[in-house]
Amino acid sequence: MKSGTYYENLEIDRSLALIGEDKKTTIIDGGKDRTVIQINRDLVSITGLTIRNGESSLPFVPMGGAGIRLSNADYCNISGNTISANDYGIDLKASHNNNIFNNNITDNWFAGVYLDLSSNNNLPFSLISLLYTSGCREETVCHDARAEE
Repeated sequence: MKSGTYYENLEIDRSLALIGEDKKTTIIDGGKDRTVIQINRDLVSITGLTIRNGESSLPFVPMGGAGIRLSNADYCNISGNTISANDYGIDLKASHNNNIFNNNITDNWFAGVYLDLSSNNNLPFSLISLLYTSGCREETVCHDARAEE
């Protein structure tokens, strides 16, 4: 993707790679309407983007908007992104064997990363504020990049 601000809410239903030119200048803004990038397919890669303003348009909606939501999506790679100003930064629902690394996931309302009924996910070397798990197995590996500083 070329640098620029894209006001979009994407739903991905096929395997693909979405690669930004520069994460500081390639921005997908969800407009506080719903989830910014919804992934419903295995083998999707999202790299080099700023993803922001994924929120529910209704107050106090439990499934609020996410920057990135994976639903029954396995073997995806989410790397090198800045994900902020969402209800949830990254939300995994029944999604397994995903790699989420080298992201800056901060300033999200409910959780930076929310894992629900998801296992064998690897989250190394990301700056994550508010990691929340529900129904996850211990195979999920998380490493907070702040510990390296």
